[in-house]
Amino acid sequence: MATRCKSILRPGTRLKVGEDVGHLLQFHFHTPSEESVNGVRYPLVAHFVHKGFDGKLSVVALLFKEGRRNQALAPMFTALPTEGKLLALANMNPGELLPADHSYFKFMGSLTTPPCSDGVRWQVLKQTAEISKQQLSAFRKLYTMNARPIQPLNSRVVEVSD
Repeated sequence: MATRCKSILRPGTRLKVGEDVGHLLQFHFHTPSEESVNGVRYPLVAHFVHKGFDGKLSVVALLFKEGRRNQALAPMFTALPTEGKLLALANMNPGELLPADHSYFKFMGSLTTPPCSDGVRWQVLKQTAEISKQQLSAFRKLYTMNARPIQPLNSRVVEVSD
């Protein structure tokens, strides 16, 4: 089960990839990451789920590596809910978690939690964020492993942004 965080978002919180535009529905975390880059699986990933004007879902994945304390995560990680619960965050701007470089790997896939629906546009950011060992431990105390196994690419094509 993923940890879902709902927030009171600032107006205009949206995703724009090419001509696709969507608004943020929610974001959640998995440990370990459900994505790998060049065979490397990261200790944590955040999934930012957006719904486009066309009704289709897009997910931006931000991979975290162990390093410095992540200040943007601090308010969330000090109030983590138990599995399956929602955490309401007043005036949280999820964009503060994102790195400066927004280049990404793009592919079509599915949701990673039931019902695992197909037709989801994925953008996995190339630049990772950092999370401290203590923050990661706090998350893993509640969620020891809440990730889907890495899925084979099969015939999917992975595009790379500039």
